[in-house]
Amino acid sequence: MNSNLKLIKDYFYFFSKKNINELKNIFHKNIILKDWQGTYKGLSAAIKKNNDIFCNCKKIKIKIINIIKKNNLFCIQLKIFINTDSKPIEVIDLITINNNKIKKIKAYKG
Repeated sequence: MNSNLKLIKDYFYFFSKKNINELKNIFHKNIILKDWQGTYKGLSAAIKKNNDIFCNCKKIKIKIINIIKKNNLFCIQLKIFINTDSKPIEVIDLITINNNKIKKIKAYKG
């Protein structure tokens, strides 16, 4: 498996397990995380944003629908299930990899 593709899959696995320590290991120190709620620049801001998400939900399940790759840019279509009784959130993530780290995440809610 391509190492960048493995990194992408690891990201969603660690996110679904709410594993902040592993996310720190795969995020670039200058990561930019942008979602429908705001923009978070730098490792500490991205980790804080993820931790805030994790504190507000009991369980996260992610179903990857499709992955498209172009050089170091990945477009991932997914469904995110928050807790067990919620309707899934449809999301498109654009993830950029730099030096085997996640450098940028742009998340769009569908």
